[in-house]
Amino acid sequence: MLSKWIYTAALMVFLADAAWAKKEILVLGGGGEPEGATTIFDETLKNLGTFSKSAGWKPTVVFNGGHKTTEALAKQAGGGKNIPATTDNLNKQIELFKQKIQKGELKKGDQLMISVATHGLEAAPPFETHAVSSKNGTFNMDRLKALRDLAEKKGVKLAIMDFSCHSGATLKLGTDKTCVISAASSNVGYNTTGSSIAGNLRAGGNLEYAFLGARSSPAGLSPGTPQISTEAGRKTYQATAFLSDSMRERSSLDTWAEKGKKAEACNLTNASYVKLARELKDIKESYGRLSGIRALAGLPDVDQAKAQLQQAIKTYESARNQALAAHRAQSKYDQEVCLELVPKMNYCGTMTQFDFGYEEVKKQAASNPSPAIKAELRAYEKFVKREDFKKWKAAAASYAKQADDLYWKAEKVGQAERKIYDALYTRYSKESKAPNPCRDFKL
Repeated sequence: MLSKWIYTAALMVFLADAAWAKKEILVLGGGGEPEGATTIFDETLKNLGTFSKSAGWKPTVVFNGGHKTTEALAKQAGGGKNIPATTDNLNKQIELFKQKIQKGELKKGDQLMISVATHGLEAAPPFETHAVSSKNGTFNMDRLKALRDLAEKKGVKLAIMDFSCHSGATLKLGTDKTCVISAASSNVGYNTTGSSIAGNLRAGGNLEYAFLGARSSPAGLSPGTPQISTEAGRKTYQATAFLSDSMRERSSLDTWAEKGKKAEACNLTNASYVKLARELKDIKESYGRLSGIRALAGLPDVDQAKAQLQQAIKTYESARNQALAAHRAQSKYDQEVCLELVPKMNYCGTMTQFDFGYEEVKKQAASNPSPAIKAELRAYEKFVKREDFKKWKAAAASYAKQADDLYWKAEKVGQAERKIYDALYTRYSKESKAPNPCRDFKL
């Protein structure tokens, strides 16, 4: 009887602690966007605001600064208050949360979630993680390391969601006590990831569930490869890393071609693919686990998923090679020429530069049709009729179309990758004995 009373009392204390534990969310981002009323991060911001209000989280929003619609959403998500996301303000808020923990305003058992939805840069020294855009510059994600260490020391549960490009570097902040989720591995991320994961946050759920559900949903589908810092997530990434690391789209095709590097490919016979195929074969042969994997991941057959992946990679590889060939053709014709655009004065530049100049002069002529501008426009109009310019223009248009089409080929690889990822993650999750801070982070 006594033992039953002790158990009941302990349960009541646990439930009381859980009910009274503080839950705070720090929403950062919205930087690096061009002028206008909105940003590409508005949907993510809106979803985070909806979640925090419905689930009883206390929000602090440090977002954007300069976009009317986004500012209104940020203020709404912040319960009537928003702080412009300058570099100084971002750094200040991290320091304020460190002070909260040091003062005991956030203590053992409390939860702090940090969401970063902005543009991101590739990881590069001296950063251990990477830098992201603020309103007026950049913010170093390494600044979160001291906050993480303090939170872990004081028993505050911390979760970090980095929805920027190249956010895989932020997984370095993940530990057996801190959960980290990223929109990508080391490559480009897509805004659908942030809005999908934020939209999948539900009171009573946990971060791992929110991540996995959003990752495989049609709403979050993209060529990007979101990651999670759990042991199962790290092992799954090790098996599938070559899928995201070798897929390059328009922005990096330009860089590779300019550097003269041979395009990397998802070679179906390389060591990475062989390793992945071995993992999938092991899953198929583990019939006891396979039934559970099918149920959780919706995977009808491992061989079918592998075949889908093979075909998607081949199609993508072919499309990328065509795009690179088009880029080489464009570069071949993009030679430097010199023109007398105004009397007795030559201007030299590439076809790309003169094409830009032509468009600008057309705008000037429309708003200020002075004799000098008209004369310059006539010189441009004569130039664009030249055969060498026409050849460059045609090659540039061909490359632009093929590079744009490449996204959709890459998305097919992403579709196949989702099924493979789910199967591997389920397997590794069942095998893992390590702490899982993402599953333990209750929403």
